[in-house]
Amino acid sequence: MKLRTFLPLLIFLHISITGYNQSLSTAIFEISDFKSGIISTLSFDDIIIELDEKGDIKSFNVTGGGNFDYWSDRNANEKFGKVKSIGNISIDYWSGFNETEKSGKVKSIGNIAIDYWSGFAEKEKLGKVKSIGNISIDYWSGFTENEKLGKVKSIGTISIDYWSGFTEKEK
Repeated sequence: MKLRTFLPLLIFLHISITGYNQSLSTAIFEISDFKSGIISTLSFDDIIIELDEKGDIKSFNVTGGGNFDYWSDRNANEKFGKVKSIGNISIDYWSGFNETEKSGKVKSIGNIAIDYWSGFAEKEKLGKVKSIGNISIDYWSGFTENEKLGKVKSIGTISIDYWSGFTEKEK
């Protein structure tokens, strides 16, 4: 009888512990200058990823620290010389077998997958970060004002807009 009431608790704890997933804990947006756009710093529990105003990964690190290990296999062209792990957090990169827009870019940090706009994406989005984990990133493209073209439009549910030549003078 005691086992019957204790068993669901054990199953729940097992799922909770083995199903650990990184989640966005902080997002900081910094205006780089009035022409370029914003720099975004996203923190996923113990991993920090910084995006520049062009939509590229500028830097990444872990809060827990640890030794840096680098890819030393010369046969791994896209990975050679890049960070392989920081402490117990592994880093992987897209290989040349993927679309060229992704080749050599960060594919994952720990269990956080990173994807890039590729294939038939509009040219203003090509090669830029499309998603980090479950956070999607979009850019101004298509028929929009030149001042906005290629800049970050949204990160997750946060929309970002810019003043342009088509805004009212009072603003």
